[in-house]
Amino acid sequence: MGGVVVCDRHTNTTGQGHINPTGKGHTTGGTTGGTVPKVDNKKFAVVHKDYVLDYTSPLKNAIMETESGDGGLTYRYTYGLQKENVAIYGIANGAGSLLQKQTYPTGAQNIVKLYYHQDHLGSTDYLTDNIAGKATSYASYDDWGKLTAKAIVKMGVRMLDLVQEYTGHPYDQVLDIYYARARMYDADARRFMAVDPVKGDVRGPQTMVQYTYCLDNPVIYLQ
Repeated sequence: MGGVVVCDRHTNTTGQGHINPTGKGHTTGGTTGGTVPKVDNKKFAVVHKDYVLDYTSPLKNAIMETESGDGGLTYRYTYGLQKENVAIYGIANGAGSLLQKQTYPTGAQNIVKLYYHQDHLGSTDYLTDNIAGKATSYASYDDWGKLTAKAIVKMGVRMLDLVQEYTGHPYDQVLDIYYARARMYDADARRFMAVDPVKGDVRGPQTMVQYTYCLDNPVIYLQ
């Protein structure tokens, strides 16, 4: 079962858990226990993340993510004009050929470093590693950002979904929509889920539609 999200807000009822094996989470049943399990790299668990944001960036990009609990990972992101790479710290031994060991003043750590590759609109197409230079993860989308294919990174028992970003907007696996900063974007509906904070122009009537994405032309525009 890869990419499982478990809801920790409800105690056990049926014992099957609020589990969705496609990673969308919060579906049917109850959890198998009332406590939040540890991220121990041996079983699936609730993963709580804290973020460090770059407030010098207009988009307030996340430059670091940390998972709470024993066995939690740390992700450090580097940006240029777009997201360039991610270094993942805290991977357990036996996580495959991508694993590297780096020595720091505080001691040696296992890390994995992956590089992002985007298309002309800024959507992430695939990730490559810095050892063999091979594609380790990929995603493809239709014109509106709906996922058509995806392969995620497997490191031991951990399944890391780091690739799905449509025009630079990260995908929320629980809500099944994109986080587009000021608003959430639903690729299935091809619309934003809130009104545009920037009002349209009467000289361009289509801009007055407050939920439209890219003036209904996502092939050449991004928003």
